[in-house]
Amino acid sequence: MKLNRLFLIPALALSGCASFQSGDVRVDRNGLREMLGDRDIVPFSAIKFTWTNYPYFNPAELIGQGTLEGTPPPKPVPVTREEFFGLRKKAEKILAEAGLYDRARGEGTLYLDITTYGRWTYRNIFGSFLVETPWIMIFPRSLRANYRLVATSDRYKHVLADELATHKTVFHALIFPLYPFARPGARENALHRNLLWKTATDIYASLKNPPPPEADGPPEEETGTPVPRATEEIEHSPVVYPGAGSTQKLPGTPLQ
Repeated sequence: MKLNRLFLIPALALSGCASFQSGDVRVDRNGLREMLGDRDIVPFSAIKFTWTNYPYFNPAELIGQGTLEGTPPPKPVPVTREEFFGLRKKAEKILAEAGLYDRARGEGTLYLDITTYGRWTYRNIFGSFLVETPWIMIFPRSLRANYRLVATSDRYKHVLADELATHKTVFHALIFPLYPFARPGARENALHRNLLWKTATDIYASLKNPPPPEADGPPEEETGTPVPRATEEIEHSPVVYPGAGSTQKLPGTPLQ
């Protein structure tokens, strides 16, 4: 009986959670249908993908690290190679299906920059979150992971897309019936897919309806060079001064 209880605790910790996604990541069906049927849009020939990850950390770890200027800023931690190349491959596949990526007939490079804040793994929370809050299975607690995906290109100066999404995981002992339908890993994959499709529709809308060009402002004045107020100040004959020991008078009209 005691052995069964020992296995019950980690089982509840693993299955006593459910994940949900929030944010404006719902794809407009009309815009999606128009994008998939458009054959005139010029796709991109290359995709450059970057992922900046600020993982979950326990605030208690910053105790004793502060200075007079404040606590040190968080540092990004690289994701695993499998996660990086997996998400990049998914982005290339979705954008190719959307008609926005084609190596053969495309033009220019599309830059996709994703930034994650608070992204966690079971190893992280077992070492801090679940251990330091033993009552977590009695009172519900949640963890949030925020995602931001920005799309730019060398073909245009403006930002093509800027999307935000949140992946929220709730922990509670009584929530385990929802675990098979809302596993954290599965919900994260669904969020990635929705985020990429929403970004694709935003890129398409930006290509079809680009913003008006910015008006050229006045030319910038060069610093350190005085600007004359009148042309008379610079339109005059050169002044020649007499040499040392000469009796020649200085140029100019003597004062009356």
